[in-house]
Amino acid sequence: MDGRVLRSRSVPGLEQEIFALLTVYQALVRMAGDVTTATPGLSVQRVSFTVL
Repeated sequence: MDGRVLRSRSVPGLEQEIFALLTVYQALVRMAGDVTTATPGLSVQRVSFTVL
């Protein structure tokens, strides 16, 4: 996770935090797909997750 520290101190909290990170990642991937579909000629490699 590139040096990120999980803040949860319990197993249920840890599961919730990981699920939230995966949900945000999936939302960014879908947003990148929507941007490339809506903009003709834009390749997926040009879409930056930092900008999203």
